[in-house]
Amino acid sequence: GLATAALGVVLHYTIATTIVAVAYLLARRFPALTTRPILVGAYYGVGVWLVMSYLVVPLSAANGAARTAPVVINGIMIHIVGVGIPAWLVARKAPRTAHRVTL
Repeated sequence: GLATAALGVVLHYTIATTIVAVAYLLARRFPALTTRPILVGAYYGVGVWLVMSYLVVPLSAANGAARTAPVVINGIMIHIVGVGIPAWLVARKAPRTAHRVTL
């Protein structure tokens, strides 16, 4: 019903925001990752797909999609092009943090 759909929208945007926030925090901590946002974003997208496919979805009430080659390739490509690369294009604008040495 409507409540389930609303919950789905809230969870989807919460997960998407978390994915971009993690990329942003990584970019602040490791500025070298921002020099090649397309390449790093592609790897990040694969990592996000792995976490979503093997951790988040199995822990949810959702039925996982069939693991046929076209489904897997489609899912990975969507996460590379639609999640990882855009997240790192945003993250590359993260201000650098000052590295302090504490004794």
